[in-house]
Amino acid sequence: MRVESKIIIDHGMVGMHGFELVEKIKQTPKFAHIPLLSLLSTRDPEAIARCRDLNIGASLLRPVTPIELQEAVIRVCNSNLASTPQARPDEPDSGTAPPRPSLKILLAEDNAVNQKLVSRILKKSGHEVAVAADGRQALEALNNDHFDLVLMDIQMPEMDGFEATGQLRRLEEKTGAHLPVIALTAHAMEGDQERCLAAGMDAYVSKPVKVDTLLETIYRLLSPIGNDH
Repeated sequence: MRVESKIIIDHGMVGMHGFELVEKIKQTPKFAHIPLLSLLSTRDPEAIARCRDLNIGASLLRPVTPIELQEAVIRVCNSNLASTPQARPDEPDSGTAPPRPSLKILLAEDNAVNQKLVSRILKKSGHEVAVAADGRQALEALNNDHFDLVLMDIQMPEMDGFEATGQLRRLEEKTGAHLPVIALTAHAMEGDQERCLAAGMDAYVSKPVKVDTLLETIYRLLSPIGNDH
């Protein structure tokens, strides 16, 4: 598993000031590529301009909420990947990419911060999102409405993602249908992916969720169907 590094810098540190630390990082080839995120104590125009001059990926004003920090980290990492030439294969320009279909997605997730973050990612990509707080609510939603795909958290109260997916698959045995289910889990441990697939899930995305990984997994699963949705 590849672990991507990123650095969050508090500019109110004693000793070496944050901007001085950034300059030293930028001057060290081994660390120069690592995405940087700054935490500022005041919205000083000079400090913001300094962040821009030093090519710091994002700056946040303290105090920072968990969702603000998580979204900023994901945004900075995605921006860094997009600006790195080796992150994209050498291919001839094929023109404008074909439009992606708009999907109706059920998000089964009990954590309020993750609910907001993942819903925002999906809605910004043009998809419709419904949220269920546990496995029972997810099955009720699936019984009452049509969805193109389910994002299923593994650890939820009342009924976890494994049990909910198992019940869904048993119901589908009677109809011959198959609704794609992507597991969401914070436990990126060896064997977790195999356990998710054995439970009837189609793919696996670890948390904290990265925009490109999530969307690529969704489109990969639904690409054979394409515009049928």
